[in-house]
Amino acid sequence: MVEDASGYGLTQRAGDPEIFYQFEFEAPLDVLDYGRMKYRIVRMPEALKQSVPFQGKSRLRITGEVAEEAFDGAWIPDGEEGWYLIINTQRAKRAKLTIGTPVEVRFNVADQDGVEVPETLQRALDADPEAQARWDALTPGRQRGFAYRIGSAKTTPTINKRIAELFDELASKPPKP
Repeated sequence: MVEDASGYGLTQRAGDPEIFYQFEFEAPLDVLDYGRMKYRIVRMPEALKQSVPFQGKSRLRITGEVAEEAFDGAWIPDGEEGWYLIINTQRAKRAKLTIGTPVEVRFNVADQDGVEVPETLQRALDADPEAQARWDALTPGRQRGFAYRIGSAKTTPTINKRIAELFDELASKPPKP
């Protein structure tokens, strides 16, 4: 661990000398039960909550690694003064994590308004200034949702179909001044 100018300890990313993380902890994999929906989660330790800048945020977007695998995610409030991070099924399987298994988590706070736009979507937006203006009027969360849906498509026809659906939705909304 090294210390940066702010006095925070930074942890180097596994196998990458260029990436450091401001926050790290280990906690057991837990289950959050929402009736029919069950999520694998890691809860933030009480001692760490005081150091993480949650002020006024309903979620806090982060980038880091879970079980030494890179990820982007968000801390979500649990409604009882705590915060949790969802660990998706594929990541848990790859890391051989089971409920109760200790999970190493390292992270930095990400740009809360940042959106990674797939190249195919960006080219389509660049070709249609009106669609671009309507896209720009969306909240970052809506943009991320659309970007994820398009970016997760596996075939060119599906990508094109989803871009067309997005453009239809954008055209149905009045432009913001």
